[in-house]
Amino acid sequence: MNIELGSAFNSQGIVVFPIGGCGEFGKNMTGYVVDGRLFVVDAGLLFADARSLGVASVIPDVTEIFKKFGGPAAYIITHGHEDHIGALPFICRDWPALIYATPWTCRLIEGKFDRHGLQGLKNSIRKVNAGDIFTIGKVKFEYLHVNHSIPDACAVIIEHKGTKILHTGDFKVDLKCEECPPIRLEEYRRHKDITLMLADSTNASHPGVGPGEAEVVEPLRKAILECRGRTIISTFASNLWRLQIVVKLAKELGKKVLVSGTGIDNCLKLAEELGHFKWPDGVKVSPEHLKKVEDRDLIVLATGCQAENRASLYKMAYGEHRDIKIMPNDSVIISARTIPGNEKDVAALISELRRLGAHVITTRSHPGIHVSGHAYAGEIKLLLEAANPKYFMPVHGTYAQICDNQILGNSLRFQTIIPDNGAVLEVHKDKGVRQIGEVDVPLLYVDGESSALLHYETIRERLRVGELGGVIISGIIDVRKGVWAKGPTLESLGLMNESKKKGLDEFGWANELLDEIKAWGKSLKVPPTDADVSEVVRVAVRRKLANEFRKKPVVVSNIWLL
Repeated sequence: MNIELGSAFNSQGIVVFPIGGCGEFGKNMTGYVVDGRLFVVDAGLLFADARSLGVASVIPDVTEIFKKFGGPAAYIITHGHEDHIGALPFICRDWPALIYATPWTCRLIEGKFDRHGLQGLKNSIRKVNAGDIFTIGKVKFEYLHVNHSIPDACAVIIEHKGTKILHTGDFKVDLKCEECPPIRLEEYRRHKDITLMLADSTNASHPGVGPGEAEVVEPLRKAILECRGRTIISTFASNLWRLQIVVKLAKELGKKVLVSGTGIDNCLKLAEELGHFKWPDGVKVSPEHLKKVEDRDLIVLATGCQAENRASLYKMAYGEHRDIKIMPNDSVIISARTIPGNEKDVAALISELRRLGAHVITTRSHPGIHVSGHAYAGEIKLLLEAANPKYFMPVHGTYAQICDNQILGNSLRFQTIIPDNGAVLEVHKDKGVRQIGEVDVPLLYVDGESSALLHYETIRERLRVGELGGVIISGIIDVRKGVWAKGPTLESLGLMNESKKKGLDEFGWANELLDEIKAWGKSLKVPPTDADVSEVVRVAVRRKLANEFRKKPVVVSNIWLL
């Protein structure tokens, strides 16, 4: 901690500090302190890049921050994307609290808790709807509907003693969407005296107003009609509006739809349960009945638009799919943008699909087949002008995106603040906004296999083994005789080819190590422990390996004294 958060307890306004999501794409989480109580808006993860070996995602380490307040009073969730709810299972098992979320988001969170064996935490989930107003202690919260690429997305207004903060979450202004109700800007205009607005910056670099979801229909129809054989469409599994458009087009064009991938299947099932979607008669087809469907009459809705390992499209590209084998007449439509960091994987996936003879259609050749769920600069302007806050704070985006959002705010003559993760700001309706300090926000790394939470030191060690190799040395020393009773043995990992691997005897180091231990032991006033001798051997072996291989591998030494 760089600052004691004690001043946050005494603030007459609202203390705000971004825990994640500022200067990065993901890990969205913001702390609000009111009357000494902590409220957390969103709790997202950041998907790991290829440099983090074996790591699935990254989350903020909130332990020290939460300790200051005895944990959060509540989690306030804007919508159900992973970069806004993905950290909840890991954080809530140590810091449980009430979780407020819209119906769609509630179900996604419940599913997460089930998968992590945290069924007991489902009792803490409270369902709210767009338009609901509720209080927790002395703090008033209001959920306001926004358009986004997932159902039930909302902005949140937080109010205390006349200080109002609008937290937009991810949003866009889509006034023509048929599948999702349009955002109602008048709801934001009726709020007077908003002190601070925090707004999504993802597409702030794009001028004007972005295309709405309805504008995907014609480009998708055209792309589907171009396909000579089977049509395979991959998009984000959470984008119900896009999935609905594909199903409607299939009905209109007399085609059948096969759902391939758990994410899309779960999304459509949840949409049916909550009344958002109903399969048209005669459109859905099961894998068992594929042989009865002509290739030109089949659309496959497939997961894997980001080349996720083991997703449906990935299996097709690498010949591992149980039901679909890519044929030369097949067409693959990727109705999605590539998330930053996934470019190489997606390019490799497309290359493999084309190797199998598929015609691949992307936004490069057909720009209209995907629209973003995030507001362009013109849409941010519309919401800024409707809410008319005294202060504007861009969040949720890379530093460049946040800077562009700041330029937009300044051009409209709003007082604009650029925060970093950990910046602590005091917001007051009369005194304005001022930074009162900062807090450190360390990171935790979620292991891809065990879901264990790892600190940076562990990841650094893992990377060092991957880059420099590793050695394990073990043995037993007979102290009375001054000889090796067993061993020593040396195992190398990633240091030398199998054909050139050597043991300690072949290096001729066994006696040298024993001599070093004896010389070192003469200077001791007390008998050495196993750990003492192991450390001497570790340092000596690492030095010798550095001379042999011109690098310093990770050395693990286990020496016991007899």
